[in-house]
Amino acid sequence: MTNVAYAKRNIPLLKIRKFFYGLIKIWRIFNQIILNLPNDRVIKNIVIMVDAVNKLDLGDIINRIYWGFPENQNYRVKIKVIKKFSKINWIDIPIPTWQQSHLIETSHIEFISTISIMDILRADLILNTKFSKHLFYLLPYFIAKFEIADPLYYGWSEGNIWMKKFYFTKSKNERKHYDDISLNNFSNLRKTHLNTENAYCFLTGPSFDDYNKYTYDKNSLKIICNTIIKNKDFLNYIGKPDIVMFADCVFHFGPSKYASQFRARVVEVVNEYKCFVVVPKLTVPLLLAHHPFLKDYIIGLDVTEKYSFPSVDNLKVYGTKSISTYLMLPLASSLAKTIFFIGADGRKPDENYFWKHNPKVQFSDLMETVFLTHPSFFRDRDYSSDYEEYCYHFEELIKYGERKGKKYYSLTKSHIPALSNRYYK
Repeated sequence: MTNVAYAKRNIPLLKIRKFFYGLIKIWRIFNQIILNLPNDRVIKNIVIMVDAVNKLDLGDIINRIYWGFPENQNYRVKIKVIKKFSKINWIDIPIPTWQQSHLIETSHIEFISTISIMDILRADLILNTKFSKHLFYLLPYFIAKFEIADPLYYGWSEGNIWMKKFYFTKSKNERKHYDDISLNNFSNLRKTHLNTENAYCFLTGPSFDDYNKYTYDKNSLKIICNTIIKNKDFLNYIGKPDIVMFADCVFHFGPSKYASQFRARVVEVVNEYKCFVVVPKLTVPLLLAHHPFLKDYIIGLDVTEKYSFPSVDNLKVYGTKSISTYLMLPLASSLAKTIFFIGADGRKPDENYFWKHNPKVQFSDLMETVFLTHPSFFRDRDYSSDYEEYCYHFEELIKYGERKGKKYYSLTKSHIPALSNRYYK
């Protein structure tokens, strides 16, 4: 499956898949408007169509479901399987070697071999785990509640389902409770760094190794992202990280062994350094369901339609595809006056992946487990186009911050124009 991530992009085919994905999305939104079904509606009944013919295929899908819809008495999940699996015990389901098992004995999930029209009518969400099956759900009415959770469907759509849908099983009051947790933790973070002069943003590019060329005042704000948490020597060198942030649906919020080891390491780092964890707002209930220890440290940021730096009155940022422009730059800009970047190398034109990562801050031996778990996420990415969009938002966000009196520098050389033009020599 490595070829899925590193193979030459078939741009025409990618655009065709994107086109049909867009058509289905528009068709769903149209029907939701007609039926007055808001996107943020509370989900109480879920029906999932699983067309697995052997136990290993069944375990592959079921494990994703148990990860993305953890135990809770507020909602029910009915999993439609073929007859021979309808009475199966969760203990007997084999899990693919590239995934971490999330199967536990639970009362909110039920296996069924037949599905009634009443099950469909009562369902708030219908998931199809194989796109080629059950296409009649694309018909009017059904499509309003229907989503495709096939790992081979398109891009990040499957990974986003397991990452975000649990949030919508929560009532309005429960969602406010999670918002209050984030706001309280953000307020505590802000009090600690109210008069911070410098913020250091560490990213995972090859030049990350240059971190030890500098010393960092203990009163500065130190923000790390993604698998930098792996590097214990670095964490000790900077004294302590103040913020750990991550946001990727497949690398951080999936059932692969990579994602599972990453989350376990997050808990270890937070426990040792008592640092804050910043993630997308919709992931807060899911993370706390699996890791309740993070409650006093987690901060969920919502998205808005314009560039924004989060504040106590507005915990929102502009939604982009990269952690540096999505969460890191906006949060650093909201707390500090001068923001330095280390390890933000960007991408060379001849590269065949997102960009290069420093092996000292990457779970390189587990990358294949992500490729196997979420193949379409990599197959359907136009790395060059994504990078152009990334560079555009980086430049615009920095200009937005500079108009507010912020200063930005890169302490390491970068292919990102916004940073190469602000290289701190």
